Amino acid sequence: MTSFESRRSQREKKEKSLSPDFISSQALLFLVEGDRKNVLSEAMSSRDASFWREAVNDEMDSIMSNQTWVLVDLPPGSKPISSKWVFRRKYNSDGSLQTFKARLVAKGFKKRNGIDYFDTYAPVARLTSIRVLFAIASLNNLYVHQMDVKTAFLNGDLDEEIYMEQPEGFVLPGNEKKVCKLVKSLYGLKQAPKQWHEKFDSVILSHGFKHNNADKCIYFKFTHDFGVIICLYIDDLLIFGTNMRGVDDTKKYLTSQFKMKDLGEVDTILEANTPYDSSIKLLENSGRVVAQLEYASVIGSLMYAMHCKRPDIAFAVCKMSRFTSNPSVEH
Repeated sequence: MTSFESRRSQREKKEKSLSPDFISSQALLFLVEGDRKNVLSEAMSSRDASFWREAVNDEMDSIMSNQTWVLVDLPPGSKPISSKWVFRRKYNSDGSLQTFKARLVAKGFKKRNGIDYFDTYAPVARLTSIRVLFAIASLNNLYVHQMDVKTAFLNGDLDEEIYMEQPEGFVLPGNEKKVCKLVKSLYGLKQAPKQWHEKFDSVILSHGFKHNNADKCIYFKFTHDFGVIICLYIDDLLIFGTNMRGVDDTKKYLTSQFKMKDLGEVDTILEANTPYDSSIKLLENSGRVVAQLEYASVIGSLMYAMHCKRPDIAFAVCKMSRFTSNPSVEH
């Protein structure tokens, strides 16, 4: 019987709870709205304690069901890494609270490059690609849906031997001296993003999708019945389809391979609402030019920000740049 089976048998309950030892003795990182606290008991004694307990148990359920590690004796000469818990509240685009999330994070910063890990690079979809896809969707009336991969980094297969101490509060009785030999990647490992992308890449290509030559995070599949394009940004997926049959087929396949959250029609993807009042009507300046050089300099700076990190201001910048040669006080 593996350690996962024994752990799972103890946790097949609707009512989830943590042991008193876990609540009182675990000293971990607690992140809530940017605040840091060093003792988990502070989270468990807060008004949101029940939500944090649920989040911790959900994370452990994901780890165990995914068979992320096996318990073994630590080989001579090996040194295990430790782990910590990271907590955060996740919000919707309108500012309302969406969910409480807990992550078990390995302290991968202690691993050595070239020994414990090698390549760490993992591509993500370019913002330019995302904007082009939305433009194509608008012109061709495509269906656009969104999915989220739950605990995405836990899906990557590890090539290296990495040992980790058992998380406090989840140490199996009688196995206190054993360590976790990681079989799958875990959040915090240097190679985790790369291993996840390789896993997703092999899974989606085996389903008939192909790479886009310009962006390795864009995949497409066209049949006689439908056409589908997938855009992957770490664990967020956009699915563009010529009809719902293609979208549903893709969702069904992804759900059979990973733990997915179906977000339905796309609402928000990496960008904020456009910070511009579309009701404002600006007219050409028919009077005296006001601070033309300063205005042009500001527009140039905003263009730089727009291309690098702020695509949400693109509409406003384009609108205002029309008046660069002859701005007025209103502009």
